[in-house]
Amino acid sequence: LRHRAQAAPLAMAADADDSLLSADKDAATELKEALVSALRTKAFSLADLAKLDAQAAPPAPPAADGGGGSANALRELDGAMRALHLWAPPTEHAKLSAAWHGVHGRHALALAALDEALGKEKSAPAKADVEAK
Repeated sequence: LRHRAQAAPLAMAADADDSLLSADKDAATELKEALVSALRTKAFSLADLAKLDAQAAPPAPPAADGGGGSANALRELDGAMRALHLWAPPTEHAKLSAAWHGVHGRHALALAALDEALGKEKSAPAKADVEAK
């Protein structure tokens, strides 16, 4: 599913009488949901890794090859976020966007994303979410 052409079944309108096309669309939707879930999990893991790298290593000047471990973790996180944004809008994963902005040091944007996520919840927010805010 690396190419947009493979995502075409998701955009096709299914005819109610065409059970084969409907089944293909259902299978493609399930595949998309699995892909988005995997990309979201990967991005959360990379955000945690980047946060740990930043805490473990003192700030240092960039290396001649383009950066150290923390810079590599941030690049990998940015790549995972770009891939996720191809398949799902940022509004669907606001908590992840908050973590992403947080590891980049954009704390105001992280707070705005977290506030958006908490505002969408119909029930009372979890204690951990309120403490994070």
